[in-house]
Amino acid sequence: MAPRLNAAGRLTDMSIGIRCLLSEDLSRRVPAAQELDALNTQRRQIEARMQSEALCAIRVLRDPDSGVTRAGVCLFDAAWHQGVVGLVASRVKERLRRPVIAFASVDGAMLRGSARSIPGIHVRDLLDAIAAREPRLIQKFGGHAMAAGLTLEAARLDQFAGAFDAECSAALARLGSRM
Repeated sequence: MAPRLNAAGRLTDMSIGIRCLLSEDLSRRVPAAQELDALNTQRRQIEARMQSEALCAIRVLRDPDSGVTRAGVCLFDAAWHQGVVGLVASRVKERLRRPVIAFASVDGAMLRGSARSIPGIHVRDLLDAIAAREPRLIQKFGGHAMAAGLTLEAARLDQFAGAFDAECSAALARLGSRM
């Protein structure tokens, strides 16, 4: 049941799950449960497509002969769903073993990102350091050591990606010196 309830919150409206759980009328509960199941199927399909696109985008990072390196990775596709970017960031982070932020478009002008980190790298603190150094770069952010969310202007994504990579590189160097 949990993945189905989660899918409703990611893709549409959590009230479907609440209606399913709280309704005492079976004639209302069954359709809500079926809708939750359909939303979970849709979420899995969206996630699979987005993961495939993300893995294609990072292929060069996984090739040691490419010469391309990133300490912190930012991914974006205009077609990605806001409710699923956190799942994609998490999966890519596991493959690359470095902090990742996946972004989705809010309205064409703004992006919403979901960050996932690795042990020893506090991603919310990284965002705070970027915001302190470049106050107008990030519109808003919040989170904790292993996960965070942020909003920024789409036109500033490349600038942010460079700042995020530099901050992750410095954090990884500090982490390496403590080992």
